[in-house]
Amino acid sequence: MSPLRVLFVCNGHPALDPSEASWGAHDLYQALREQGELEPMLLACTSASARTPSGEVRLQGIGRSADEALLPVGDFDPVMLAARDGSAALKVFADLLAQFRPHIIHFHNFRRLGLEALVVVRRIRPQARIVATLSDHDLICANDGQMVTTAGAPCAGASLDACRRCLKDASSADLVARELHVRNLVSLVDRFVTPSRSLRERLLAWGAPRGKVQTIPYGLADRPPAVPPRADQPRRSFGIFAPIAPDSGLMCALGAAHLLKEQGSEAALRFHALTQPEAGDFADQFMAGVAQAASVASYPGPCRRDELPALMASVDWVLVPTLKPADASAIILEAFQTGRPVIAADTDAVQEMVRDGINGLLFQRGDAGDLARTMRRAASENGLWERLSAAIPPLPSLAEAVDRHLALYNALLRARELAPV
Repeated sequence: MSPLRVLFVCNGHPALDPSEASWGAHDLYQALREQGELEPMLLACTSASARTPSGEVRLQGIGRSADEALLPVGDFDPVMLAARDGSAALKVFADLLAQFRPHIIHFHNFRRLGLEALVVVRRIRPQARIVATLSDHDLICANDGQMVTTAGAPCAGASLDACRRCLKDASSADLVARELHVRNLVSLVDRFVTPSRSLRERLLAWGAPRGKVQTIPYGLADRPPAVPPRADQPRRSFGIFAPIAPDSGLMCALGAAHLLKEQGSEAALRFHALTQPEAGDFADQFMAGVAQAASVASYPGPCRRDELPALMASVDWVLVPTLKPADASAIILEAFQTGRPVIAADTDAVQEMVRDGINGLLFQRGDAGDLARTMRRAASENGLWERLSAAIPPLPSLAEAVDRHLALYNALLRARELAPV
């Protein structure tokens, strides 16, 4: 009997598109491969810029692994969750399915390749089971999955009136067509996995069947504990580890840094980019903000993931000012594993991990003044850092995530009575 074959279909590869979602997918893929009970392959969908000089769409290798491949895909429609010109990429995907013959196809978000890939799976591998790990609200929210109102407040849920306020060019008919399109295609998924309970509850409220959605948190590989800072040092150094992007909450953090500068604070806030900033208005705005708060804020430049433990250990506090409602769990886990308390925006997903005043501090999402007040407290309250750091809870391990995914795959195959051949 040949081993169980699992195809991971991911939005980006961490070597090219570093993000919490691509890290989580690649970590799981590598751990399953090393575990040896199945035969995994990873397909990372990348931007069209990765195509061959002739513009041909074909699988490309990455690194030395023979079971990791890149698939260049064109522009993506975030409203319909479809590749705008994805026919060539879907043809390559179909050929891969026919050749690899996976028993499980595990999607990690649907960006780039799009929901039409589900139809291709059912056509080429009708007996295979489909798993979809979701780390955002793309299925629910047509406005790039932001789940934020035009006033900047958290959105309670999608509706025609609410969605038209965000998508002013979309008619009611457009939004109804989008809803029917998404629901029809995701009905092909056998099981949804979310890294947070809050995202699971959102999906259930949206109408996903309760028995089809489960939560499996990201897990971390074991590593030696970080060396704690000296007890006689003031706790006033802060670090942010995030993409240079509007929804990372960086402008909120810069607003807080500017307030602290005006107050003569000795706090030091370092921004470490998880991706190389792309030229454009936001990057210019960010760099100007760093310059204006120069006595408090600094930007050493991009960093690699393997540098995170040392960089986090060099600061007292890790800031997570994210504006995205389902974001940041991987960075919080990395910070906790390094022994650093987290100061974070009070999103639902964050509050599952950071308990205000227990193992970290929370501030109102997007509120620079509240963040500045929280940073002042963190830098000045005696014993606060030690108390919060000591209360960091046990963290989910990568081994636990592997075991739970193996159990999920086997349960799905038993349900359809499909044996590996």
